Amino acid sequence: MTATKNFSDKLAGNNPIFNENSRESRVLDNIRGVIFELDQHGCFAYLNRAWVALTGHNLNTTLGNPLGAYVHPDDAASYAAMINRVLSAADTHSSVELRLLHKSGQCHWVDLSIDARQNGHDKALYGHIKDIGDPSVDNAPLNYTSARDSVTGAYNRHHFERKLQELIRALGEQSAPHSLLYLELLNFKLINQALSHHDGDIVLREIAALLSSCLKSKDLLCRIDGYEFALLLHRRGDKAAGEIANRIIKLLSNYRYNREPFSFIVGGNIGIRQIDKSNIKAAQYIADAVKATAVSKTLGRNRSYLFSQQDDGSSHNHGCDWNHRIHEAIQQDHLQLYLQPIRDIENREINHYEALLRIVVAETGEIVRPEQFIDAIERTGAIREVDLWVIGNAIKLLSQRPEIQRLAINLSAHAFEDAELLTLIQSQLKHHQVAAQRVILELTETSSLINLEQTHAVIKDLRAIGCQFALDDFGTGFCSFSYLKHLPADYVKLDGSYIKNICNNTLDQAMVRSMNDIAHALGHKTIAECVESAQAIELLSDIGVDYIQGYSVGRPSPSANHH
Repeated sequence: MTATKNFSDKLAGNNPIFNENSRESRVLDNIRGVIFELDQHGCFAYLNRAWVALTGHNLNTTLGNPLGAYVHPDDAASYAAMINRVLSAADTHSSVELRLLHKSGQCHWVDLSIDARQNGHDKALYGHIKDIGDPSVDNAPLNYTSARDSVTGAYNRHHFERKLQELIRALGEQSAPHSLLYLELLNFKLINQALSHHDGDIVLREIAALLSSCLKSKDLLCRIDGYEFALLLHRRGDKAAGEIANRIIKLLSNYRYNREPFSFIVGGNIGIRQIDKSNIKAAQYIADAVKATAVSKTLGRNRSYLFSQQDDGSSHNHGCDWNHRIHEAIQQDHLQLYLQPIRDIENREINHYEALLRIVVAETGEIVRPEQFIDAIERTGAIREVDLWVIGNAIKLLSQRPEIQRLAINLSAHAFEDAELLTLIQSQLKHHQVAAQRVILELTETSSLINLEQTHAVIKDLRAIGCQFALDDFGTGFCSFSYLKHLPADYVKLDGSYIKNICNNTLDQAMVRSMNDIAHALGHKTIAECVESAQAIELLSDIGVDYIQGYSVGRPSPSANHH
């Protein structure tokens, strides 16, 4: 036991508990659970004799080795996530159930807990390991195979519901509420289909580890079924749950599964349900969280939604009605692109056109503008079908109309969250033999804030092939100037709400001048929207705006009328 003795000597006086001849050390050696200390590198600095009985490895060969070396490979991610939480000070105490490897090659399910304490300038990690199958341990035995998912190591639904029901019963008058998060992964089926179920299992384990990194010691993670997970957040209400949901969505947005020549993105939608004193059972709480997840999907990819008893579903039914109408309009060729010119304010030449979407009602000839249906179809997810139609038909129009030098195409923020957008546009450009330099992609500034990092990455890739980019409705967001620095725009469109009354409102004039100066300082050209008078044009020219768009320049008209 030389290694233990040397370590004891090193800590003499400060940690008498580790003196192997002390009464405390003899007591520790007779405890059936494993007591240990790890150094800053996660290596064993102290172990009691229970380690030998549990794993078959002797103390001399174990001391100095990393604890992770004795963890089953399938549980390595869960262990790493726990250690990272403790070392990063996210949690002073953390625990996890995992498998330890026995010297014989077998493995044992154990409950591993670690506490972090400050020891001078260093952080000391103390821990305890107990064999879950040991009948002498309090609250045991837990039959692991009946409580855990065999792929991820997370709890299964049966065990999760049982633990949730226990928490519900324990809620007293003074108890803080708990929260339930229900996560449905997106694009996961593609991995099983394109690669194999083995790859799918790897992804599930890695995502389970990501989810575990967001949890505290008393929280629970469950794999409900297939590609759905549930998280039980102990004594955390709506606000904290929303923050964790956003953190999970960000982690998933940055996650990639790479296997040459493929790179898969796996996003997710989350439903949130507060666990309060409602007289309902665990299964109903889970059902409510599932409903909230379904609502989040109508809002778009990578979203979360908090369940409310007041949800009557009417807004969602309205969205579904528009979903049907949009699908029918595409099938029956009732969608149409209108074009509006954007003119150089100095030489009065048309710089490019903007393509504006309209629905033409065949029976009445009524023209339906996007503001009447965009919000509804964004909630149902039908916006992607519209984006695809707009991209294909706008590029086709460019191939048919060489006199149109450039065309601005409006896309939803959801399109820029789709990593396949680059491939889609490239294929359409190649098919119609259109130069990428003739395409300007427009995105509303306020919508782009949904996932700024992903939006930036997609725009950067599209600009690399020659497409240009316009930031629409600039000035409507609270952090407009800050976000302008991070989005690589060629054009900045000054929101029309500042332009309409610019001739009579000195504050609007000051705002437009400020936005124009900042955009120019960052190397962007500016476009003023909603320009409706010669007086406004003169004022905007004095301010230094580059391009103008509005009724005084040209009204939107069907693309078929442009020759």
